[in-house]
Amino acid sequence: MTNHVHLLVTPHSDQGVSRMMQALGRIYVRYFNREYRRLGTLWEGRYKCCQVQSEDYLLQCYRYIELNPVRAGMVSDPGEYFWSSYGCNGLGRSSSLLTPHMQYLARPLPEAAQGALPGTVPACTGCARS
Repeated sequence: MTNHVHLLVTPHSDQGVSRMMQALGRIYVRYFNREYRRLGTLWEGRYKCCQVQSEDYLLQCYRYIELNPVRAGMVSDPGEYFWSSYGCNGLGRSSSLLTPHMQYLARPLPEAAQGALPGTVPACTGCARS
């Protein structure tokens, strides 16, 4: 997990994910190379994208992504991983980087969690192929 990232995003346009990744490649790689005095590409290969078409699969993707740092042995609890959306989704922290996905917000909460996070907006957004 230290050599890749997972993004669960909902683009505003058909080409949104492609454009986001192109911008990331141009801007972040330039910054990273300048900061660490290196040359060349940062990514090992092209990004991979899949379309999430069902609510069940969307929730499985959330779970998979948020538990990945635990499975990789980087942390013992998903809330400990700074870059995870679990802090917002599971613990109710706010973040300007995350936007609620309608299917995620519409899911029924387990009885134990109902009312546990008043006023919070859990979020990450779904994935679409460009």
